[in-house]
Amino acid sequence: MRYSGKERDASGLYYYGLRYYAPWLQRWISPDPMGTEAGLNLYAFTFNNPLRHIDYQGAIAIPLDIFVSDIVNVMNRSIGTGEFEELTWDVQAQGFSAGNVVYGRNLSPLAGSSPVWEPSESGSAFALFRDTHQTLRLFVNNDYQHMGIQPGMGLPVAAGVLKKNPQMPGMLTFDNSSGHYKPDHSIDVGSLLRELTPEDASVIYTPSDRADNVPRINTITSPEDYADKVEHYKNNIDKLIPFLKEQGLWEYVQKNASDSYSYKVLTTMDQLGMNRAEASNFLNRIDAESAPPSSNTAATRPPRRIPPPASLPTPSPRRSPQKPWYRRLSNVFGRH
Repeated sequence: MRYSGKERDASGLYYYGLRYYAPWLQRWISPDPMGTEAGLNLYAFTFNNPLRHIDYQGAIAIPLDIFVSDIVNVMNRSIGTGEFEELTWDVQAQGFSAGNVVYGRNLSPLAGSSPVWEPSESGSAFALFRDTHQTLRLFVNNDYQHMGIQPGMGLPVAAGVLKKNPQMPGMLTFDNSSGHYKPDHSIDVGSLLRELTPEDASVIYTPSDRADNVPRINTITSPEDYADKVEHYKNNIDKLIPFLKEQGLWEYVQKNASDSYSYKVLTTMDQLGMNRAEASNFLNRIDAESAPPSSNTAATRPPRRIPPPASLPTPSPRRSPQKPWYRRLSNVFGRH
């Protein structure tokens, strides 16, 4: 075994899930399916520094934009230590089913939690991981949080949304919709699914998002590492800019600040020496001052015409009260 704990097969190659590694060449034997996001050399192994960097599956890198947003945007909720379920293929039911355990980080069972997953048209976040035995495993999070799936297996080989297909009853659809991972559309998820299901299984893969040329952070090695780094830099945001400079990503943040509020906050902090709250308030004030004045519709609206009061009904004539019967007798017999 070497570096990432992979076993060498009879050919002398190490299998990492998406690619084979040739140790005598110190290179992959096929190009990176993620493209050039992890560097221009599509065959290099862990940036030629396996003592410092780790590559569990042959595909790495977390998108820069969502990482910065999770830190800078104080309204983004904490990722925490995960909550997810594992799905396996049920031969009798001819479909995926959840087990009887809800997991937290590193597959630790969560006491008092019961599995709730079931196929739905709204869908669930899914991620495919390979464990230390290279077995492909499918996990879901019912709260649409891909980073909430933390099995302790490095980075996933695929991620997206799993849902029922309303046009095809009984069919499950997998796609690659994931804001936290932004999986490359070239990843062959269909082949991965065939490792989990029989050939005639009612599952299809339909890529929906493209994430070409997305800048990524190559030193984040797992969702657990991601969650910890986000929490660390939230509490120490003054250290985020030096970290991005170390990653060679600060120049990109500066050039694209106009397209991202989070990038804009960071560049304002750097240029004006402000903290996060001061930079946010400064940018909000500028936005308010530069906003076009709202038209005063009350001043231009014609005066409201007040309708005259409704005419009162004409009172009916009142009848004179009748005299008592003994008084009316006087009209007949006269006064005595």
